[in-house]
Amino acid sequence: MTHARPHLTTHSRGKGHSALAGVAYRLGLRLLDKRTGEWHDYRHRALGEEVVAAFTLAPEGAPMWATDAERLWSAVERAERRKDSQVAHDYRLPVPFGLSDVEATEMARYMAQSIVERFHTIVSVGLHRDSPVDALGFPKPIGKIGFHAHVYFPTRRFECKPEPSEDGGAQGESGGSEGWSFTDKLKELSHKKAASVVIDKLNAQWADLANVHASAVGLVPDFTHLSYKRLGLAKLPQLRLGPSATAMERKGLPTRKGDSLRAALAEERMPPVAAPTQSPTTAPMEVAPVVATASEARLHDWLYPAAPIVFRQGPSAVTSRPTVAPTGLAARFLAELDEKPELPQPTPEQREQLIGWLQRIESALRALVGLAARLLDVRERRQRDDGARATFSVELHDRRRRRAEARQALAEWLDGHPWQLRMVRAMGGSGKPPVLVELEGQASSFDTEVQQLKRGVADAVERVAGFDRQMATAMDEQDVAQHELDACVQSVAALEPLYAMVLTSVADAHTTPFLTQALRTAKSVESDALDMATVSVETSPVLRLEKSNVARPSL
Repeated sequence: MTHARPHLTTHSRGKGHSALAGVAYRLGLRLLDKRTGEWHDYRHRALGEEVVAAFTLAPEGAPMWATDAERLWSAVERAERRKDSQVAHDYRLPVPFGLSDVEATEMARYMAQSIVERFHTIVSVGLHRDSPVDALGFPKPIGKIGFHAHVYFPTRRFECKPEPSEDGGAQGESGGSEGWSFTDKLKELSHKKAASVVIDKLNAQWADLANVHASAVGLVPDFTHLSYKRLGLAKLPQLRLGPSATAMERKGLPTRKGDSLRAALAEERMPPVAAPTQSPTTAPMEVAPVVATASEARLHDWLYPAAPIVFRQGPSAVTSRPTVAPTGLAARFLAELDEKPELPQPTPEQREQLIGWLQRIESALRALVGLAARLLDVRERRQRDDGARATFSVELHDRRRRRAEARQALAEWLDGHPWQLRMVRAMGGSGKPPVLVELEGQASSFDTEVQQLKRGVADAVERVAGFDRQMATAMDEQDVAQHELDACVQSVAALEPLYAMVLTSVADAHTTPFLTQALRTAKSVESDALDMATVSVETSPVLRLEKSNVARPSL
């Protein structure tokens, strides 16, 4: 089972929540919270087809106003008097992939009706279409974009009970009419231990319903409400980023939670790497043998290092300080020299210098590999957001044209019907002709879409600019790391040209392109220096040598 499971969250004033804001977001409405005087407008979600279906269910016999979202949830807010009151519960339901809009709505309605009957309260349901990108901002496969439902209900029972409730929810204060009001708290959900039992039963009901719908469309009915631990699986659940971190990641701003999730996903995809064996303790210079394959398990740690990489200075002349056993690239390099005595062997002083240079080379390679991967990721995100900006710009141009046409049609009607306009003004704005109402609605609708698309273009432009800044910073860091690599490789090659071949043979496979480029640079620098030395010798009045006698070392 690799599916998401339902989860219940509680909204409270102590955490800054509002029942009006919650239901406006889930149903795609514009509602006024009279307690705070704040408007909550989420109509753009419905325009963008993010809210697929929205409806409210009430107990049998409830009055008509119980399905009016604004009046109903205003009554919910009035029923709560404490400044830290729990105002609503949000039960988020995953919907199996492959269901249509109608089938997903039917599944959400069934679960909502069961909650109405179990707790005798009202339920507002918003069926949302999943985001086309994941929490890290990467596009989802076509078959992985489905639906999820928000089953939003208050923390009190909704009953025909004119008497005040035991904990203060009076009929008059909770906005009741016709004898209906919000009464006692849902105590089975107010306490954590009691709520866990109830939620587990709801989750089990969801799993059964999901399996029925999955079977109906030919999917594998493997949904379960049990956690990995209860199933006996040695597997950890995927890290949740939360709404704030998810929004930042989708804008291209890395977060700590996002870095942790990326590292966990990379570790899941990495094959296990054999551990290095211990070297003999009797050797004068202990060098741990290293597995010959590329160390891919360390690659994801290079992509997002915990701290900036600082290149240290090269080792000074050998003194009486104790020698530190080399590791990593230096260990593999020295092991290769020890296994092939036919190669030129360094002196103790040269060996110490080699260790320092090789450690700096490994740090530079690590930085270059990580920066290359990061640049590729940023370029892909920039290309995606730049495409979204272009799409928004085209749609914005079209909506502006249609808005201008709607405004022109409205102006022409007003010019052609002055006496009707005077009557409307005399009546205080009421009694507008249906034609005028329709024209004003069209102009207002196109204006709303224009404003939304303008925000979309501005957001996309801001994200693209942010990616450009990230790329510029990464390329600057890349230049610093490449300069460090070139200098150290040149030092190793100058000590012994054959050491360049040894360095290439013991390096990890994914670092070979960077080493090759550094070796070409070192060869070019040494060739230029040799040409200058040859010209100096040929023009000297004392020493004259033929060019054919000057031997050039080969890398």
